Amino acid sequence: MKESQNPKPNNPTQGNTINAWGIGIRKLVILILVIGAIVVLISLIFNLLAPQINAYSQSSELEKNKAKWESHHITQYRMSVAFLGYGFNDNAIWVEVKKGKVISLVDSLGNNVPPENIPDVGFRYPNAFTIPGLFSYAHQTILAKPNVLNISYDLTFGYPTDIYIDPYVEPCCQDSDIVVRDFQVLP
Repeated sequence: MKESQNPKPNNPTQGNTINAWGIGIRKLVILILVIGAIVVLISLIFNLLAPQINAYSQSSELEKNKAKWESHHITQYRMSVAFLGYGFNDNAIWVEVKKGKVISLVDSLGNNVPPENIPDVGFRYPNAFTIPGLFSYAHQTILAKPNVLNISYDLTFGYPTDIYIDPYVEPCCQDSDIVVRDFQVLP
């Protein structure tokens, strides 16, 4: 029989059923489907666990900074606290705290103001005028697992300098931000 009449290919990698790695097309398709299923499964597991991992990480960071704050034994301080976001007028309130109690709240015009007279703040954030209150608020917010939560801390004293919350992907304009500035330790 002549070589040109031989129905079998001389090279076993020629033909439709075997690729360059020696794997049949069906096996290759099954392998790709299995790898795809594994990727989807890992993605689902990550999406289910990510909020718990993030909450644990944020709780750990909060506890570390709370311990830093407590190690300084600060009993009297002054700071400006701004409530930003939908429904707030974005004006900072000057707060003076002594032995864990608010002794003075002054608005941006220099007027003394009781917390309950600050629109929406006294109701939504009753303890936001003290550092321990801010730690408590941050902790409760971490437990609520909002869509977005970013907390920044002071590098020296550990108190929260910014607590940004966006509880929903939509609708817009539901985010809020508590910003602490101009912190001063008082004698």
